Amino acid sequence: MKIYKPIVEKEGTSSVSIAEINAIGATALVTKEYADATYSGSVGNLQREVTASTVIFNEDNKFTLIFNSPTAITVTVNTLTVANFECYFLNLGAGTVTFVAGTGTLLMPDGTQLTTNRYGFLIRKLALNNYTFKIGTALATATPLANGTAAVGVSVKAAREDHVHPILNQENVWVVAFSDETTPITTGVKKVEFQMPNYATTLVDVSVSFRTAPTTSAITIDLNDGVTSVLSTKLTVDATEKTSETAAISRVISDTDLAANAVMTIDVDSADTGGTSTGGKLMLYWKKL
Repeated sequence: MKIYKPIVEKEGTSSVSIAEINAIGATALVTKEYADATYSGSVGNLQREVTASTVIFNEDNKFTLIFNSPTAITVTVNTLTVANFECYFLNLGAGTVTFVAGTGTLLMPDGTQLTTNRYGFLIRKLALNNYTFKIGTALATATPLANGTAAVGVSVKAAREDHVHPILNQENVWVVAFSDETTPITTGVKKVEFQMPNYATTLVDVSVSFRTAPTTSAITIDLNDGVTSVLSTKLTVDATEKTSETAAISRVISDTDLAANAVMTIDVDSADTGGTSTGGKLMLYWKKL
């Protein structure tokens, strides 16, 4: 069965023709010809390719304008007579598309431009002669951010539904006591033993503090991974001080890579000769490798 539809409309310098439809339910090719533009597409899927600056026509109602220009172009919105005008836009070109108001009133809450691979639409508010231009949200192309200070951000791109944030590799701190709070510190190996997590870690820093400061001489502390020290310059707490942070000689870490379940031990290499220092604690700063 063939259904024929001849030219169905003529408006001034434009004409609309629908080609032969070969079967019920089939789409028909629609062609609109103007002095400066040609429209073509299937019924319900009307498109106009735009490669240079242009003006929005009444005939653009329900059309998708596909911009494809290597350079910037301008789209002017004049007064339109279609009561519920709708027009859609997609920029596939490298040139930015800028929308400007001609004789029509143009509301642009999202901005005035379509950059490459952005889409948008223009609607006429009821029968009023003002138009709202909305820009569709572009999809993100950058890797999601990881650590950082919380912020609202300025990007206008949307996250993809399968995007993945990296695991927040925050610095952790463990406080490990290697003596009680009242007994004076004495020298000795393996004052305490503990294990790292069941994944590889990076040793970021280490420090020592005491509840009661040494009165006569400095205290020297070593940290071992198994039987090997991780410090080329060991931790010291000077006499009358309570922390290694104020020591005259700073610690130096020589081995920062710790294996999963690494067995760590704390040695007291030298103690306060005055025998007054108590409450020893080691602070271990680490990150997941």
